[in-house]
Amino acid sequence: MNVKELIEEVENDAELVSYLNLVPKKNKKTQMDAMHVLNRLSYILYLSDNTALAQSMIDKMVQVDFDGDYRYWEPVQNSALLAILIDEEKYLTQVRDRILYALNYGDEVSVFGKRKVHKRFLTGFRLNSLQTELEKAKDEVSQMNKRMGILFHLLYLKAFSNELEIDRDLVNNEIQSTILILRDYILINGFKQLYPFK
Repeated sequence: MNVKELIEEVENDAELVSYLNLVPKKNKKTQMDAMHVLNRLSYILYLSDNTALAQSMIDKMVQVDFDGDYRYWEPVQNSALLAILIDEEKYLTQVRDRILYALNYGDEVSVFGKRKVHKRFLTGFRLNSLQTELEKAKDEVSQMNKRMGILFHLLYLKAFSNELEIDRDLVNNEIQSTILILRDYILINGFKQLYPFK
């Protein structure tokens, strides 16, 4: 499935489109914007305890093929990582294989660069910098949006836990803690102040 087909399929899903209609037009001007919206929607549905609809959204997202453009692949990858959290047995191998395919796609120089970034992620370097950015967030909504980005990254680390250079338990505990904070926020405040709804 390509990006255009995915967007059309979601727009024809009555349940999902009811959420998409809440997203301001400014946040879905381009296909790339739409992909980031759909990824974030997958997480918000999951964190709102609407796992069945989140699963439906994810199942659509993971059908999108990697075409060499990381800007479109990133939201697909992030949704696929959430799929592992929901059903590790079903998704772990296929998602890891697809991420590794994307990492190894391209000429030797670009593959070397992507591999280097991947290895740095596994040291916890990127996680530390994301947590530093979180501490600088000016308000609670900004904090929650940044926490969502941290959750994407933590799930990436979990998917490659056999290669981690930091403590696996630390990663798993951070995932549970981040999910709990986001769920509590959504339970109390709803999701309409969060990206992409604001």
